[in-house]
Amino acid sequence: MKPSYLLKEGILSLAILLIFCGLSCDVALADEPSKASVAGTSTQASPSAEKADTAAKSSMSQSDNHKAKSKKKTVNKVLAKKDRVSALDSGPDIYAPVPTSVVDFNRYSIPASSKAPYHVEVTVSNWAPSSYANESYVGAGNFSADTPKLSLNLWSASWQWKEVDFTPKYGLSYEQLLRNGLLPIYGQTINSTEVMNLMSVRFGVEVRPHQDLFGQLQPFAALAILPTLAESPTSGVNDGSTKGFVSLEGTLGLNWNIPGLGPMIGAQKVGIEIGIDGTQGILGSPLTGLGFLAGTRVEL
Repeated sequence: MKPSYLLKEGILSLAILLIFCGLSCDVALADEPSKASVAGTSTQASPSAEKADTAAKSSMSQSDNHKAKSKKKTVNKVLAKKDRVSALDSGPDIYAPVPTSVVDFNRYSIPASSKAPYHVEVTVSNWAPSSYANESYVGAGNFSADTPKLSLNLWSASWQWKEVDFTPKYGLSYEQLLRNGLLPIYGQTINSTEVMNLMSVRFGVEVRPHQDLFGQLQPFAALAILPTLAESPTSGVNDGSTKGFVSLEGTLGLNWNIPGLGPMIGAQKVGIEIGIDGTQGILGSPLTGLGFLAGTRVEL
């Protein structure tokens, strides 16, 4: 191969190489503004992104702080409540003085005797007026008892004075009196009778010991005023009459409470009594007399 040909080939190759290098440089220079633009855009966009990121982080931080504070407040409230309860449980006892007059109920209490239950008394007596004749057509005598004097008495509340009980006593009584007379008719004498019905109301007071003697015996005394209606139907002795009288009645007796009988019949006490009863007529009443009585009294 000739030297001149080799020289030409070398120069051609060098030219081609230079051209290629120049094109490469142009492409590289053309790419630099694009990269710079991208870099500038990135640089320009970064501050707003950083602000958004900072705001998000700040919001999250504030929310976390609020939650932490709320939780702390709740814990503090629970602890404070627990401390108050603990202080109440472990605190000293408080005592307030109360005046004696406020709690002294016995000062105004009713005595035990005034709270006694009801008493019922039933008695019979042979009482009769000692001298009561009434008007008559014939020479009739005085009245005498035809039926026993039947009395029903009630009382409840009592008032105690020392060792004695005073009890109001209310009751009713009924008795029938009878007398005979000789009625002359056509020269003959006919026996005739007159009936007198006595109906009385009793208002009085009974006195007795507060405690039974020997646990079972109870003496008693009573005084009462006795308004009485005396009614006599028409008979062969007179034409009949209706009158009103007032007398004072006194009773003295002894009651024996039968042990164990009261609870058996649903009562507290059951007793039997004996005594005497007498009357004194007042305001012109002829009903003055004396008799013996017997009966029973039940404490309900």
